[in-house]
Amino acid sequence: MAKLSTMEGKPRIPPDALGKLCKEGRDVASYLFQVPDDEAQWQRLREIVQAILKEARATKRRELPRIAQEMNDALSDKPTAQTAELMQSGFDRMFRLWQAARSGLF
Repeated sequence: MAKLSTMEGKPRIPPDALGKLCKEGRDVASYLFQVPDDEAQWQRLREIVQAILKEARATKRRELPRIAQEMNDALSDKPTAQTAELMQSGFDRMFRLWQAARSGLF
C-alpha cells in the first residue's frame, strides 16, 4: 500500500502515471512560455500529450481525453508563447480533474 504524505493534516495521494504526466507537461509548458523557440521541448510536450491521451482513454472518463485532444489539436499549429499558455491552462485543468477522480469526488 502506498504511503500517504500529509500537508496541513490532509492526506495526499501520490501521483500515478497520469498525474505524473500532467505535472511534467505543466512544467514543460511553463518552460516553453519563457523559451518558446525550444523545438525539442515542443516535441517533448507533444509526446506527453499523446501519452496522456492514451492513459486518459484507459480511465474511461470523458473530460480528460477531451481536454487532451484539444491540446493536441492546438499543438499542430505553429508554437507560440500563447500556445504554451494554453498548454499550462490545459495541464492545470487535467491535473485538477485527476486529483478529483483520485480522491473519489467523482
